[in-house]
Amino acid sequence: MAMAQALPEVYELAQALERLPGPRGASASDDGGEHVRAVLAGFHCRLEALRRSLNRLPRAAFDSMLVNSRETPTHFKWNLYRGPRSGLTLWLHEYKPPDLVDAAYVEAPHNHRYGFTSLILTGGYLHTRFLVDPVGQDRARVTDVRPEFLAPGATYTLTPDDWHNVTRAREGTVTLIAQERPTRAYSTSLSTSPDAPLGTRTGTLRYHYPVEARWRTLRSVLGRPHERKSQ
Repeated sequence: MAMAQALPEVYELAQALERLPGPRGASASDDGGEHVRAVLAGFHCRLEALRRSLNRLPRAAFDSMLVNSRETPTHFKWNLYRGPRSGLTLWLHEYKPPDLVDAAYVEAPHNHRYGFTSLILTGGYLHTRFLVDPVGQDRARVTDVRPEFLAPGATYTLTPDDWHNVTRAREGTVTLIAQERPTRAYSTSLSTSPDAPLGTRTGTLRYHYPVEARWRTLRSVLGRPHERKSQ
């Protein structure tokens, strides 16, 4: 109920998404995300109301939001909602200025552990989709590139098997993300040579695990006996 009082626009959006047909109102359901995109597109007209709610957000509500928010190399992820049973999570992604972003990290084609639908609220960026085909156990090749500049109001859906990147984000770019429950333990990026044309690049697959997936590893490392050098 605190959520509904602090950010009523977000709460109403979450309830509308939770009511959608398919598993958890998911962005990768049978309709290919069409229903989710329609709901998010309708939310864009409530941007000013969201701004007002954020401006008067009580300290307790801000602290609660901050618990699950975090920084990535390209943007800040502000957690707005997490469905207790559905797995639906809503985020605001606040993109960093270009001078704070690692260009190599941004340009690498990658996928995600989960499906999601995105709405551009402010700013805009170049969104590129890639077709990536494996050519070995840890190698893959980019076979197609589809760039598109997305302005405020635009929406798109990605499944966990889709590859993309986000570049040339305008200053002040913020997006709203409706994220599904993760379907695997890791995401994947493709590290390629910048010298070859992107559509013909072959590179190394790299696997990225969230911190919660490393809990068993942490316990194992702490449990190992360590030799100490004598002084």
